[in-house]
Amino acid sequence: MYKHFQNLINTKGEVSDKRQINFIAEYAFKIAVGYLKLSYVRVQRLIGGYDMSYEDIAIDSIAPLFVKNKDDMHYVLVGSYINWKPKIRDNDDALFFLNKVVAARVEQHITLLFREADPVFGKILDSVNYLIEKKKFKKVDYLGHLYIVEKNCAGIDGVAIDPIDFECLPLSLFYNNKQTAIKNILKYIRTHSDYFPAIPLNSFVGKLKHLSFLDENNGNEKDYFFNRIEIEECVDRALEATLKKLRRTYLASKKISSRECKLFEKVLNDIAYDLKCSGMQRRIYFYFVNQLPFLTNKEFKTKYKNIIEYLYKQMRKSIAAGLKN
Repeated sequence: MYKHFQNLINTKGEVSDKRQINFIAEYAFKIAVGYLKLSYVRVQRLIGGYDMSYEDIAIDSIAPLFVKNKDDMHYVLVGSYINWKPKIRDNDDALFFLNKVVAARVEQHITLLFREADPVFGKILDSVNYLIEKKKFKKVDYLGHLYIVEKNCAGIDGVAIDPIDFECLPLSLFYNNKQTAIKNILKYIRTHSDYFPAIPLNSFVGKLKHLSFLDENNGNEKDYFFNRIEIEECVDRALEATLKKLRRTYLASKKISSRECKLFEKVLNDIAYDLKCSGMQRRIYFYFVNQLPFLTNKEFKTKYKNIIEYLYKQMRKSIAAGLKN
């Protein structure tokens, strides 16, 4: 790997160096796929909202690394290689660099997809990220997951808590005032388990979202990371706007029948409910199967796929815009 990067430093990715960059790109792709498989639970949730595979997400994640920088005409990845500190001196250093850069790109892309697929999740994630910065915590990567740790932590030295055991932590830790929640959870992990004190970021955000929408939690709004009622109203407004678009754009123009319109309405209502609660856990196709048990995937793609993907995208955009106001 080292020699391939070194060969590209002075040539700035000319045609004769395609073999060098192709080798690096293929290796980066394998790293990205491996990272995504380590993040199986998170990625499966994303695949539920997108018709994508591990390979699709991996390619989209690393693609920005293989475009030319307008200033010096190096590939972006090669420019990062040149500026990496400490200086890369051998093959082990080059592999370490590539793993770090690819993992960072995949993590950024996963977060982007989460924001697009689940605007409510994105809203809570913004609040948590703000709190991490404000309260002087930081995020570190560990085996394909982002964890929240103390600011002075050099890295996770030991075994970090897995998402399953994290789900079993006392609920009272999550109902605490948001100003102290992260600190209290880290303290609990340190003193009541053998795990290294670190909080899986996306599991934490998902837990906050799930608990905050439980009916029995009414009355504790002041301690949440967001205003539950405000978000529910925002999703409901986006749903109503999307249903109006469905009727105006497709039913009124006779592109779909009244029966099909009712089918889309039921599917959109189910999707909106999941967005407010746990987030989409399945592919859009299965929302239709819930209404039409004998619908084949081929029939779905022919009759419903383009319309529902457009409407779903419009609903997500409407939710995201509403949450920013």
